[in-house]
Amino acid sequence: MRKKVITISLSILLVFCVAEISLSRNSINSFQYISPVDNAKYVSKETNIIIRPGELLDIAGIDLMAQVEVIGSIGGNYYCDVVIGGDGKTLIIKARDSFNPGELITVALNHGLISYTGQQMESAEFSFTVSPKVLKITNDTICPVSNGTGYETPDDFIVLNDDPSLPTDFPEFTITANDQPDSGYIFLSNLYLMILDNSAYPVFYKKMPSLSYDFKVQPNGLLTYFSTETDFFYAMDSTYSVVDSFRCGNGYGENTDFHDFQILDNGHMLMLARDPQLIDMSEIIEGGNPNAIVIGQIIQELDTLKNVIFQWRSWDHIEITDAAWNIDLRGPTVDYIHVNSLELDNDGNLLISSRNLQEITKIDRESGEIIWRFGGENNEYTLIGDLRWFSLQHDARRILNGNVTLFDNGNLNYPPYSRGLEYQLDEINKTATLIREDRNTPDVFSFIMGSYQRLPGGNSIVGWGGGTPCFTEIRPNGEKAFEVNSGGSYRSFRFPWHGVALKPYLLAELEDSIAHLTFNKFGDTTVVGYYIYMGETSNPMTIIDSTYNNYYYLLIPPGNHYIRVTSYDDQHIEGLFSNEVALGVAGDYEYYLPGDANMANGAWPPGVIGGDVTFLVNYFRSLPSSQACLLDGFWCSADINGDCLVIGSDVTKLVNYFRGMTELGYCVDYEPAWPTPDDLPAEAPEGWPNCDNNIAH
Repeated sequence: MRKKVITISLSILLVFCVAEISLSRNSINSFQYISPVDNAKYVSKETNIIIRPGELLDIAGIDLMAQVEVIGSIGGNYYCDVVIGGDGKTLIIKARDSFNPGELITVALNHGLISYTGQQMESAEFSFTVSPKVLKITNDTICPVSNGTGYETPDDFIVLNDDPSLPTDFPEFTITANDQPDSGYIFLSNLYLMILDNSAYPVFYKKMPSLSYDFKVQPNGLLTYFSTETDFFYAMDSTYSVVDSFRCGNGYGENTDFHDFQILDNGHMLMLARDPQLIDMSEIIEGGNPNAIVIGQIIQELDTLKNVIFQWRSWDHIEITDAAWNIDLRGPTVDYIHVNSLELDNDGNLLISSRNLQEITKIDRESGEIIWRFGGENNEYTLIGDLRWFSLQHDARRILNGNVTLFDNGNLNYPPYSRGLEYQLDEINKTATLIREDRNTPDVFSFIMGSYQRLPGGNSIVGWGGGTPCFTEIRPNGEKAFEVNSGGSYRSFRFPWHGVALKPYLLAELEDSIAHLTFNKFGDTTVVGYYIYMGETSNPMTIIDSTYNNYYYLLIPPGNHYIRVTSYDDQHIEGLFSNEVALGVAGDYEYYLPGDANMANGAWPPGVIGGDVTFLVNYFRSLPSSQACLLDGFWCSADINGDCLVIGSDVTKLVNYFRGMTELGYCVDYEPAWPTPDDLPAEAPEGWPNCDNNIAH
């Protein structure tokens, strides 16, 4: 058969994988890494095939097409793309068409690859079976936010906030300890992404459409977080602009796991995915469900082009029956491993925390084999200095001194309480010595979530997850340096950070036609105030008001309206437009907008055609006859014909009063209301402020 090579780039070749290469099935043990492993089951139909002989490959003059054969029991020969990994020693083979469900795939590598040292690679042949069905599992299924005693809905993460400069559903934080805490900012996430200073006030926030997880600073300076709305991880730069998104490869994108995401120093990414499979559990355990959905775990390393260059599957290494005793192996859904943290170890291998195994596992990043298991049914370590094992733990990390830390939820211990732990591991003699234990006084029990971060100066941040308080900073001597109560957060971190928003961030809350606007150009110290734009079409260009505050109350007229804001500096130079919000109000009524007079430095801002006073003037102009209007602070009426241009009318005096001020002035600042005859008392109530003698009362 005639074979044709098409060069796509220096590292990509098109391969027509043909069936005419005759190979004997030699041992594949001499290869450093092969994925999927030989005889693997439940393999994704979109999987790539990874072969790493172990040495740098010299592909100059090599006809790669003649080296690879991929044959399906249903699909026959598969056309494939071959990518040489960035390490120069990994072949990544990707079939152009998805494999068929339940299909047996055979991969053959010919005896033709040569390393740069001149060594010829052995031939190899291996097979795997494609999963018979693709399933998707929701985040709520694998990690519900309630066990009957805690959070029932996402709303339970929120305590209403009465600070007008913040959205009303922004979590309210109460500082319960503040004694010279470490520098840096606190990172939290639930319905908001939040960065807090040491006064527990946000220097940044972003409201999410659903729960968010794992908000943190990566080593390359990017902020990353997981959105349960899209099942993507997102990255923001220091201007809080989203610059990238990440999902697992090999067909696991929709099941990308929120629990952890790491960007490595070389730009590669470590990610997790869930892998639900239909399994007859009656063949594994007596009384098992013959149609159980069993959730396996996938670990992937993606290169800078987002190619999967390493994949580890729990099916190949962990037995379902290794699960902790509390996991119901006879139920309709079996989440038997539940990896909740993924860490690059200091020797280049991987550490994972598997909650439902009650185990910390070390995995060889080159071969995929398990190096050791700490905790759980297959524990290899002797515990020294600790009176009880960790239980249903989270967040296993290797810290700078070489020790391993984790957050012990403590669910299956009695009495149940949570703590941060630091162990010194002797990986040769397999001993684990407790070095440090951080508990709360009184004890806190966090049945879900939680984190434990060691700061460079020696303090620890304990994120209590589903418990209260939210997080605590603890010194090495056990004293609290900082503590905050609020709704929960999956993890809590402290990081050094400096960010300046590219544009303001705008939120709007509408109640009874009154919009509470909050806006902030986070980190920009040059901002003096904000212009508010509103119109009946998208991208409004009409300024209706300005304010020095980070909030504004606005009466929304009947119909659909669009709002956005800009910031301005002390020279009234505007920045970029914020995001836009759309608000719709039903009804038919006259309206006006009392409040600030939209003045700054004694001059009406250029281009302003709709400040509060202007709206008030237009309201009186629209009246059919002389009518009075009640304002919260003074009594004002139009002249006999409603012509507010007449010098001496009350409204004109009001406008002139504000024009004569030297800075932004307020006669009133309250939520707008509709003037009706019932609102008009015979005289101004006692104790109302007198804005100025020039205003008639």
